[in-house]
Amino acid sequence: MLRIIAGKHKGILLETPDRSARPLTDRIRTSLFDTLQQYVEGAVILDIFAGSGSFGFEALSRGAESVTFVDSSEDSINTLYANQKKLEERNVRIIRAHADRFLRRDNSQYTIIFTDPPFPMSEDEVNHLLTLMVPRLDPEDGILVVRLPEQKELPQDITGSGVPAECIYSKQYGKSIVGFYRPALSQD
Repeated sequence: MLRIIAGKHKGILLETPDRSARPLTDRIRTSLFDTLQQYVEGAVILDIFAGSGSFGFEALSRGAESVTFVDSSEDSINTLYANQKKLEERNVRIIRAHADRFLRRDNSQYTIIFTDPPFPMSEDEVNHLLTLMVPRLDPEDGILVVRLPEQKELPQDITGSGVPAECIYSKQYGKSIVGFYRPALSQD
């Protein structure tokens, strides 16, 4: 079981999906939120490959405005609903969809996008996914957080979407790597 680390729901245990989930450990979530502290208050968040929703529910506990959870697994969707009910959170959307399809249809803008696919991805798959996410970021305040399993590198720049982004920070956690991306400022 995972617990909320800080904020209004501090200490509450979250349900986790029965299979195929790689929940964020307390150590990694603490590190992520230490880095994201200035972005979370009032943020509109997209949590893709949401699993238990530990990232998004932690953000809500710390003052985020709303979270959209996206996952294709029925088990994860049921877990997300259970956690939403447990925490009595209203500003939550839970969507069962594949990440690619959701990102192609969604026109919303988010302050923070968090993605944590539960499986290794090829370099082309990573680039494709990130290219779909960057246009969904708030161009001034947006930040994309990517955690990839069993990978040692992340792309430094994302350019394929017409909305460039650059990696501003990355850190290795065991076999996974986490990267933080911001939209690149126009040089016009």
